[in-house]
Amino acid sequence: MTEETVQTRKFTWKTAAAGQQQKFDRGNFLGFKASAAPASVKVTEPSWVFWEQVRCDKIMRANTSVGCVFPKYTPTFNLKLKNAEGAALYYLEMRDKLDWHPGSKKHSSPLRREFDGAKADANRGVVCPKSGAYQLVAHPLATPDPANKNAAVQCDEYAFASTKESGGATGVANGGECLQAYARKGGDGKWRVYDDERPPFGGTPTYKEKCARASMHGGQNETAGRRLDGFYSKQRMLDEDPYFIDAPGLVRP
Repeated sequence: MTEETVQTRKFTWKTAAAGQQQKFDRGNFLGFKASAAPASVKVTEPSWVFWEQVRCDKIMRANTSVGCVFPKYTPTFNLKLKNAEGAALYYLEMRDKLDWHPGSKKHSSPLRREFDGAKADANRGVVCPKSGAYQLVAHPLATPDPANKNAAVQCDEYAFASTKESGGATGVANGGECLQAYARKGGDGKWRVYDDERPPFGGTPTYKEKCARASMHGGQNETAGRRLDGFYSKQRMLDEDPYFIDAPGLVRP
């Protein structure tokens, strides 16, 4: 039996203020493990325990309290499927099929947060403009959300507007350059994602596109967006912070 003692270290941030962050340098401690029974005091092997850097902030828009994270840890946005299964399927299809695999842990290709709300809005305006020649016209076969007060079918972009990998942030001129798709719920209750081949923007995907946009059920799009915002807040994601995306339990048709 091995008995192990865990040491903790307390950090105090005395100058916390709105809009500020503080990084605490890591420390290190020498720990010892007893390889015999708990009553024994024989120590056979020392081991070093390293503290990574800790970052505390009071910057989050939706969470105004002070909080701390280990910024070298890259979290995963695990999108819950309830009322967002179609959106989740679309995101994972794009993650896996686009040749640059945005958000893929397997390919070490994380998304990075764009913290500036104005820049995120500008990204969205490039890929999913609300008017003009490059506006996405909802695909007639996309499953709508008739009760949605905003739009029954919405333009859903990937990578997200709130990331540095958004087409609007990487030099894409307009949404017409993105992979075009639509989401439809079949009679069997399963969501599927199809290529939107309508002119003038649609066609057979090359999967080399630097962005994607889909005609998406309004409720699915908005639910996924709210959960992404909640993830940002809970994980205290600041500008450039990386993360991966997944949808545990998703069964692809």
